Amino acid sequence: MLLSLWIGHAPTKATYEMVCHYLSGWATEEEMIAYLERMRHKATLSKK
Repeated sequence: MLLSLWIGHAPTKATYEMVCHYLSGWATEEEMIAYLERMRHKATLSKK
């Protein structure tokens, strides 16, 4: 639910995978935030 609030739509499988990579240490915090920002940007573009 928190991911939905952050990115503006229901999380996809790729979003869950990115969270798993972050939690397991395979992705940095910067990579995680950049990914979520890209998803948020895509969500705002698709709403227009």
